[in-house]
Amino acid sequence: YDGTADAAFNGLDTTAELMPPVNLTAAFDGKLSVKGQMRQNVKLAAKTPQGPVGNLEGHLQWDNASNVREARLTVSGVSREFLNPLLATLAPLQLAGAAIDADAEVKGSGDQVTFRSVLNARDMSFRVADAPQPTPPVSVRFEQSGSFDVSSGVAAWQAMALAVTSGAGRLVDLTLDQPIALRLASPAGAGQALADTTARLKLKVSDLTVQTLRPWVELAGLPGGGGLDAGKFNGDWTVTIQRQGEQVAVDGTLQGAGLKFGEKAMPALDVQQSLQVVLENFNKLKIQKAAVNLASSGQPLA
Repeated sequence: YDGTADAAFNGLDTTAELMPPVNLTAAFDGKLSVKGQMRQNVKLAAKTPQGPVGNLEGHLQWDNASNVREARLTVSGVSREFLNPLLATLAPLQLAGAAIDADAEVKGSGDQVTFRSVLNARDMSFRVADAPQPTPPVSVRFEQSGSFDVSSGVAAWQAMALAVTSGAGRLVDLTLDQPIALRLASPAGAGQALADTTARLKLKVSDLTVQTLRPWVELAGLPGGGGLDAGKFNGDWTVTIQRQGEQVAVDGTLQGAGLKFGEKAMPALDVQQSLQVVLENFNKLKIQKAAVNLASSGQPLA
């Protein structure tokens, strides 16, 4: 089978100003079999009178006889005209500028599945409803690769990295120091041995301002940015994962400077936190340690 479809829509930004009309063209083809075979290809192109604003291509293949499973999704050249109508339904913000590409793939045979994905968003800037100026542009890159064993319920990441940059500065860095395995289901047999490996996820935040954070806070469901109007944050956290996720420890620090709630200035804050948990038999969470220390200008607060 095969076919095509066309659609058009107008988007509204947060000031109710009409955006250029977006025309969508979709093309698809595929094959279905009573023996459990399926193949599907989809292409979606979006454009305005000024030119293309986004493309999407998808491929799916499923064959029960040979246990072959493949899926791939590629997104390229997605701009604010394509995404703003969707954002308007989630929060009072709009993209002022962006160029987004992404590629994700899952493939496997039998119980063994591999996956990989890459997201690259360049020069993302938001307009929040009551803010006079767009947020500073940032670029985001996320990539991961790994595998999943359906029979054991173990997902293994070979690589994972996130970078958020603004100009030449790096605002957020997330890195994985070595491959990590997480058991997403209870062990099949009582007393089943777990791989005694240790991996660390490290997250670093550098000079991240309230203005840059605010769109993400809005999307998280806190209107008005949670009441915080100014300031910047620096932080450093390490998540240590052992025994396929049975033991997890989180240690880190967070510093806030120049914080303002409305016209009220807040003192500089230094927060140190430590948390250690154990997931007993993968169905009971036990907190072994939890501590938070607050300080301001070197003086303990709590």
